[in-house]
Amino acid sequence: MMITGNWREFRPVLEAEKCDLCMNCIVFCPDACFALDDAGEMVVLNEKYCKGCNICINECAPGALTAAHTTFVASAEPE
Repeated sequence: MMITGNWREFRPVLEAEKCDLCMNCIVFCPDACFALDDAGEMVVLNEKYCKGCNICINECAPGALTAAHTTFVASAEPE
């Protein structure tokens, strides 16, 4: 799968204490970047593939997701 996380200008930030596990972020993310953790108690974001479309932010019922400006720093070593 192609890494697309460096395409975005803004990234979603999750405030875990506001999240009520409505699962809208998981359902509406076009790149399937959200999932439940292994315990099934918290939503986690895979920023490696998030393009920053912010659909998740618009669909988050409890308002647990907000947008933050993304700053990329070039890595000195190849991955």
